[in-house]
Amino acid sequence: SRNGPVTLPTSGQATFSGPYAGIRIFDKVSGLEFTRGDMTMDIDFEDFNANDAVKGRIRNRIAFNADGTLAATPTNGEALLPDLAWVIQEGAPSLTEDGELSGNVFTTRINDSGEVVTYEDGTYVGIVAGDTTDDDGGEIVGIIVLESDDIRFPDSGIRVQETGGFILDR
Repeated sequence: SRNGPVTLPTSGQATFSGPYAGIRIFDKVSGLEFTRGDMTMDIDFEDFNANDAVKGRIRNRIAFNADGTLAATPTNGEALLPDLAWVIQEGAPSLTEDGELSGNVFTTRINDSGEVVTYEDGTYVGIVAGDTTDDDGGEIVGIIVLESDDIRFPDSGIRVQETGGFILDR
């Protein structure tokens, strides 16, 4: 819970940024992987109900093992995961007047046929905290949950779920 009320501006935009960290679990196989990345979130305070009120991105997302080594992936052994983006939904407010955030997230990849397809999809929830009316104030905290087939094991039906958290400062 919050330690006090949130004060949101009635106009303007703001950018929040900070680290993202997550944990990946698998069905049908044991083991864990961890993730980290760089996250930004932009908020348009002028219209909470507009379909572009909140957008975000996680870049430089990598997966690694408990010992800190990069997790193996099918593409040149690199552990770089696709950028995670926010789904902008028509008519669905992603920020309430109480400072609560929610929406959908996704990544894409190029399949064997050369088509861009959705790879991971999921949701995010969070809250805006503090006084965001001045240029140096406020922060956003939240959680992201996304799922996908593990492309390292084609046609195996192995699914991976990533649950991550973030604390972003203005």
